[in-house]
Amino acid sequence: LSVELVLLICFTANLRGPPVIFQLGPLVHSRKCSLLSVELVLLVAVVQADWIKPSSQNKDGSRRAYPGKGALQALGLRRGTVKTIEKITGTMKLVAQAQLLGTTKKARESSHFFLNVKAMLDKFPQGTPAEGATDKVLSIVISSNRGLCGSLNSQLVRDLIRMPEAQPVENQFLVLGDKGATALEKKPVLAPRVVASAHPGKVANFNDFSRVGELIAENEYDRVMFVFNKLITNNTFEVTKMFLPSPKVVTSDTTSIPFDFEEGQDELFKNFNEFALASAIHYTYFQSAAAETLSRRNAMDGANKNCKELRTKLSIVYNKLRQALITTDLIEITTGTTAVEEMS
Repeated sequence: LSVELVLLICFTANLRGPPVIFQLGPLVHSRKCSLLSVELVLLVAVVQADWIKPSSQNKDGSRRAYPGKGALQALGLRRGTVKTIEKITGTMKLVAQAQLLGTTKKARESSHFFLNVKAMLDKFPQGTPAEGATDKVLSIVISSNRGLCGSLNSQLVRDLIRMPEAQPVENQFLVLGDKGATALEKKPVLAPRVVASAHPGKVANFNDFSRVGELIAENEYDRVMFVFNKLITNNTFEVTKMFLPSPKVVTSDTTSIPFDFEEGQDELFKNFNEFALASAIHYTYFQSAAAETLSRRNAMDGANKNCKELRTKLSIVYNKLRQALITTDLIEITTGTTAVEEMS
């Protein structure tokens, strides 16, 4: 036999090329090769190829093709994918549950600091617009930077759009968080009204919020509206709006202020306004962070339950199809046996 004929026989026999060629090397270059028949060469190649195993030693079972095998494999792959997603969502749920304790603690600690400032601001004149006039309101939207937290950010934006303070064209928005900024910038009507957006990281302190408060205080406005997700209990939150007056409105009627001041009253109220804005941003940020973690925990819990239900349904369909294939094989075997007995 020639070398070309031996290689051709090996490949047409659906054997793996490189191992068989390596095993046949001594035979091809030996003079005894001319005395071997085609069947003997193939038999030696199969025996020497240790990677060929009988079906009893193969973990995948028989390699033969049968009707329905493709659908069965597709269902098996899909069931395995759902099982993997179930493990991932379960892990993320546990991580969010552990983080919820820390974010809830920070939200409660920051609330006491701001609520004292808010109680003092409520004693100042809030200012009422004249008949037929509207206030210039700057809306500060507190959203999140990350997703996988359910409808937290989408519900926040929907409620903001329906608020009466957001309807006038002259009112502008300042957004904290990537998700809220992206949602507003996608709307052609609201995109030009977004004056700025900030994206604080996971570690934010009061100094960062103070710089934002100084930038806000430089603008001309009558009121500042904070729109954020407020943590009500450890398991519930809701979209809330909160207003702070500007120094111009507060000092418009100094006679009604129940405090005595020394000289430099305007500078005092300007500094206090910047401090109040920074405190409000600090408060709303940690409230939104706690609500985000709670929403992520709930979203991952729901996704984990859905994966369990889907995996159960896929297992039922998989077992039904597998049993149908086994039944078909048994019918073919019994039918063939009966036919052979009748012929004999």
